[in-house]
Amino acid sequence: MGVDTGGTFCDLVVIDAQGQTSVHKSPSTPHDNAQGVFDVLRVAEGVRSGSAGTFYSNIESFSLGTTIATNTVVTHTGAKVGLITTMGHADMISIMRVNGRVAGRPLSEIQNYSITSKPAPIIPKSRIVELNERIDYAGDVVIPLKDDEALAAIARLVEAGVESIAVSLLWSFVNPAHEQRIEALIKERHPAIFVSLGSSLSRRLGEYERTEAAVINGYVAIEVKKYLQKVSGGLASSGVTTPMLVMHSAGGVGTEANSSKRPITTLFSGPAGGVVASRRVCEAAGYRNVVCADVGGTTFDVGLIVDGRPLIRSTSIIDQRVLYCPTIDIVSIGAGGGSIAFVDPVTRRLSVGPQSAGAFPGPACYGRGGAYPTVTDANLVLGYMDPVSFLGGRFPLDRAAAETALATHVAGPLGISVEDAAIGIFSIVNAKMADLVRKVTVERGHDPRDFVLCAYGGLGPLHAPFYASDLDAMAVLIPLGEISSAFSAYGVAMADVLHVHERSITLREPFVQADIRAVFDELVDEAHAQLQSDGIAARDRQMRHFVEVRYVGQLNDLVVEIPDLAIGGGEIRGMFEQLYVEAFGPGAAWDNAPIEIVGFRLEAIGLRNKYAVGDQPVGPAPAPIASREVYWPQSGAYVATAIYRGGEVLTGARIEGPAILEYSTTTITVPPRWNCGVDRVGNLILKKSGSAS
Repeated sequence: MGVDTGGTFCDLVVIDAQGQTSVHKSPSTPHDNAQGVFDVLRVAEGVRSGSAGTFYSNIESFSLGTTIATNTVVTHTGAKVGLITTMGHADMISIMRVNGRVAGRPLSEIQNYSITSKPAPIIPKSRIVELNERIDYAGDVVIPLKDDEALAAIARLVEAGVESIAVSLLWSFVNPAHEQRIEALIKERHPAIFVSLGSSLSRRLGEYERTEAAVINGYVAIEVKKYLQKVSGGLASSGVTTPMLVMHSAGGVGTEANSSKRPITTLFSGPAGGVVASRRVCEAAGYRNVVCADVGGTTFDVGLIVDGRPLIRSTSIIDQRVLYCPTIDIVSIGAGGGSIAFVDPVTRRLSVGPQSAGAFPGPACYGRGGAYPTVTDANLVLGYMDPVSFLGGRFPLDRAAAETALATHVAGPLGISVEDAAIGIFSIVNAKMADLVRKVTVERGHDPRDFVLCAYGGLGPLHAPFYASDLDAMAVLIPLGEISSAFSAYGVAMADVLHVHERSITLREPFVQADIRAVFDELVDEAHAQLQSDGIAARDRQMRHFVEVRYVGQLNDLVVEIPDLAIGGGEIRGMFEQLYVEAFGPGAAWDNAPIEIVGFRLEAIGLRNKYAVGDQPVGPAPAPIASREVYWPQSGAYVATAIYRGGEVLTGARIEGPAILEYSTTTITVPPRWNCGVDRVGNLILKKSGSAS
């Protein structure tokens, strides 16, 4: 089983012993996120035969994707944290490398500097304590740490009522001895206080990013640990005997214990699951360049798979804070099904998001008291969604409520019809999605025409063909039919164990093979120890080696995979220059400029048993089950449209647009002059009619 707790729905994917997969959804429960997990388990239990005891005792693997860490940061509801740092560096997390006003903000806000501001501080200066200690860049102790001074600092923070203490000292990533001694002193006298060490979280150069990681880790630790214990405890009391695994931002799962100790690794676990699943399914379908596009209830998340590999970055940004935490490179905007549409009273301009109606009250059509129009309300009015069959009929939608919200907040203020208001919302959100895909592809040196667009999430298959038209993408792939609506949960269920180990060590040309191997040997030893503690057998361990390379004098680097540690420096340069040309264009590389390695990364993988994505049987040609009026921008009007039952559209089928394929948990649109086919593994492939097959 894999669970993804999103902002609007909690998704569950169940894979049985025969490899059959089922999807289950239940509304998220923001007041008690663990309750949403148990709610969706009860939905699955009710669908599947057998007693409750049998249902839970048969669970062989349970993996959880969670938004608790993210929600804790953005809502400022974390633990009371104190910080111990080196003398003279107390203001470092306030300075934020001078980019705290704009880090992670959209370009429209960055360009309007007057509306930007730094985020509210997590730690007031009164809870930041400096110590007169110093380790230099080589790891040598310049000023020894004095236990009495450290104990006085700890006592001051304890008196201030802290629940968690972050420790981040200068150059601790080279020599962590002082940080480790402070941790030991805290544990001796105050074992209930959570301790977060910068050197344990990251061994990279970058004082601010490492300290921010330690602070955020300590800030979210109490809530994450409490949540994980509640879920795992509830599973155990229901008869689940397998240990719960937790999805991490870098694209793998880890144990509950490790996730509780390093909760920042769960910051972007849900979106990471979608990219993991995209890689697996698209590889089986023969695609190696993929735009992963997830439309959920709150956000639109985009990641890239280039030449068969997801892009991983060492830094994450949350609430305008930059921190070291390896994560799959995913960019998000507030453009989901719950994104609220509104008219600016001054400019009279229609906007969509980033504010969201969330799970409660949700869109107006949910009938839970939501008064504001959302993207989902517009989709319903335009005919893309059936109000009766939503979630298999368990959650009927109120079209009249959607029309009222649109009339009150958009159509009325603009003096237009309800239908035109819905069209405006639909057009704006699709344009925002297309813009984000361009940002992730074109601005990074990739041509979207060379990529297949893998569209998933509850509304991903509905919107994808419309913004894909603007991008001229190769094709739109809806992965595994209905599974696409809970695709991140599918990725959570299928993910391997993964740990990322890094070091900031600089080596300049000419590279000595022994020096490179020595660094990786140290990282590999760490990795084996970690995987051993996770219970991963030696035969199921894999290691991938990477170096971060740049021209001497540049600030940014490119990540080069080292497939064989026996390769020479010339081969490393050749691989770097090839990546450089791909990123910045022909002629960008400079043969005479020296290069340097500035970082080492090891991805340690623990392989888990999982079911293969296999061939599906060829089915008969499907017949429409109904027809209804649907608005198609290509026609500029409502058109009588054939409606198909999605589960009846099998491998070998081909449907010409306009058409709609309905599943209980998602809707696939096939616009006019588009067609939809089903490949051998059950993916639906949408292309413009007349394009190459």
